[in-house]
Amino acid sequence: MTQAKFSLPAAHSSAGEARDRLRGLLPLWADEERQTAVLLLSEVVTNALRHAPGAMDVSLTEAHGRLFAKVHDDSPSAPMSREGDEFGGRGMDILDALAHRWGVHQHFHDGKTVWFEMHNA
Repeated sequence: MTQAKFSLPAAHSSAGEARDRLRGLLPLWADEERQTAVLLLSEVVTNALRHAPGAMDVSLTEAHGRLFAKVHDDSPSAPMSREGDEFGGRGMDILDALAHRWGVHQHFHDGKTVWFEMHNA
């Protein structure tokens, strides 16, 4: 089992940092699955950057070909699907299409955690 836990600031560079850390956690994964996992993490982090006021905490756990990723932010609002446009809006649809499972845990007075699970082929 391999784990990584880290905090990211509310900055545009945070999505890139999250992608880099995840790539380092999955060196033995098939390219397509690794790229999909990186895309999903990027979508969840970007959503938090757009809709939450502050820093976020990321937790990544890889074990036996399964990735479990969590992103906690300070916003109490759950992510919602919306009509996509050239500026975004497709993150939840991408999670629906590509993650094996995903969900949201609401935390009273402490924001929410968006999580997803991926499997290596």
